[in-house]
Amino acid sequence: MSKADTLGPAPSFGAVRSARRNAISKIGGEDATAAITELPVTIISENPDNPRNHLRNLDEMVETVREVGVILPIVVATTDAYLRDRADRADDLDDGTQYVVIDGHRRLEAARRIGQATIPVRVDNARVATDEAILEAAFVAILRPRRTQ
Repeated sequence: MSKADTLGPAPSFGAVRSARRNAISKIGGEDATAAITELPVTIISENPDNPRNHLRNLDEMVETVREVGVILPIVVATTDAYLRDRADRADDLDDGTQYVVIDGHRRLEAARRIGQATIPVRVDNARVATDEAILEAAFVAILRPRRTQ
């Protein structure tokens, strides 16, 4: 019996998902693997639940964004999803915005400072489904190692 007969047919790449991708989907729902798009920076509000009370020195981040752009997309949720269980927080959001930043506050601010019109985003409403989910997303962002970008 040949090795090919023993192993059977190979799965196609389209049909196979990595264990990591399955874990991400299980934790964050299918929205966690949502497509990346570009949004105007003017329609994204700061997150009033951000546990960081300041963004630290942004000089290096601004220079990096100026030189190479925003490489990693920020994660946002729609204002409707954010306000669903937090209607009393509407006044805490920037006027006229349609999205709330969940992860990427520093990248968003750097893009704004250099006058960038749009920024790559991934919309993930599951990250604002509960207050615990918002805090978890924020703390994971704080604890992960920071890169130049």
